[in-house]
Amino acid sequence: LLQTLDLSNCEYLNDGLMVNMLLKTTSLTALSLSGNVNVTDESTARLPATIRRLFLDRCPGVTDRSVVSAATLCPLLCEFDLRGNQAITDTGLLALLDKSTNLHTLDIRGCPVSGALTERLKKLVGPLAFESA
Repeated sequence: LLQTLDLSNCEYLNDGLMVNMLLKTTSLTALSLSGNVNVTDESTARLPATIRRLFLDRCPGVTDRSVVSAATLCPLLCEFDLRGNQAITDTGLLALLDKSTNLHTLDIRGCPVSGALTERLKKLVGPLAFESA
């Protein structure tokens, strides 16, 4: 059964194709949609609960709704890349931190986060493990 799916930078990938594909996967543990400009929150609303590693970096259609969906639908999520998404804010990230107890890797470089959230992240991971750039 398919466990890892990398659809990074697929020019013709869209929500319709993504939703159809996600409805048919039951064993997916890693999904990369990095760099897909036509993928939005609609796709992430169908994430399977088996997802552990999720890469949504450089997807301009991804917002806080996608972060909340991942936090809610994927209880095993341990690695999450949101790098470069300007629509990701404290709202989505706070929900993620509250719900994702298995999360050990989070990349939010280039996301507009507040100083307060940065301080909370430093407390969670320690001063040497956290870099804001």
